[in-house]
Amino acid sequence: MRSRGLATLGAALLTAGMSLLAACSSEVEPQQPPPQPQQAIIKAPDKALDRERLQVQTGNLALPYDQLGELEYTEPFSPRAIDDDYIDDKLRAMAMRKWGDQVDAVIDVKTALSSDESEVSVTAQAVKVRGDCSFCRHQGGYPAGQ
Repeated sequence: MRSRGLATLGAALLTAGMSLLAACSSEVEPQQPPPQPQQAIIKAPDKALDRERLQVQTGNLALPYDQLGELEYTEPFSPRAIDDDYIDDKLRAMAMRKWGDQVDAVIDVKTALSSDESEVSVTAQAVKVRGDCSFCRHQGGYPAGQ
C-alpha cells in the first residue's frame, strides 16, 4: 500500500510540476538577438554609396592619377551586356574587388563587339587620383568600404 501512495504522490507532483512549467514558459518572452551596434546598421548603405562614388568614364581623367591596372571582361552579347549602367556597375565591382579603397575612378572604358557579333568585350583602366578631388574614395572623410 505504501508504494501505491508514493506513486500517487509522484504523479501529483509530476502533474503540478508540468503545470508550473507550462505557466512559466507562457509568461517568458522569447529571447531577442542582441542589438546590433549602430555602426553595423549604417555600414550597409555606405557600401552602396561608396560604390556609386567610384567614377566611371569613357575618356581620360583631367586630374593627376596613378594607374592601378587594367580591367577587362567578355560576355555573350545581349541588350544588358551593352547597357552603359550595367557595364559601369560591373567595372566598379571588379575594381573594388581587386583594389579596394585605393581605386578612385575607372577611365578609358571601351566596348567592342566580336566579329561574329556573339560577344561583347569591355576594357578599362583603374586609377587612384593624386591629391585632392571631390569624388575620391580614399580621402575627404568618406566611409571606406567595399
